[in-house]
Amino acid sequence: MVTRTTELYVELYGERARDNTMVLVEEVADGGWGISGNVLTLAMLGETTPADPNDA
Repeated sequence: MVTRTTELYVELYGERARDNTMVLVEEVADGGWGISGNVLTLAMLGETTPADPNDA
């Protein structure tokens, strides 16, 4: 879905749109974001679960 949506924008607006196309697939916890036709995961972004405020 992320790849095809990105490709659709590239077809419509040209290759310059690829690096500026962000896709959000709602209701998908991890891997729901994509950019440049690639799916992003929390591990790829270097994120972990939100910090517990009680740990401070």
